[in-house]
Amino acid sequence: MGKLTDNEFSKSFLSRMQNRQGQVNHMDISKQEIQRCWQRQIPYLYKDNQRIRKDNRFIRANADGSEDVVELANLERALYSQDIKFKKIRASRPAGEGVLFQQIKK
Repeated sequence: MGKLTDNEFSKSFLSRMQNRQGQVNHMDISKQEIQRCWQRQIPYLYKDNQRIRKDNRFIRANADGSEDVVELANLERALYSQDIKFKKIRASRPAGEGVLFQQIKK
């Protein structure tokens, strides 16, 4: 996971949206981006090299501060982004104790 910033949109996010940069080696994550997701009850997915090693697995940071390890379930058959489904592998952190949640609270 990259470092959290106070910018409304992170530079890496903007560069990916404008297709100026092919791959981003580090990714700064904007606190406002994550908080807006959580306000709408949308979980925020991210990678953590210490806990996640497989390419198709992610950490799902939920609005209540909990985290789950999830895996892409049907990427080959999904036509639209809203069709992508994730399968919960295991709970990683209980409510209020997620790594991302703790970093945002600081």
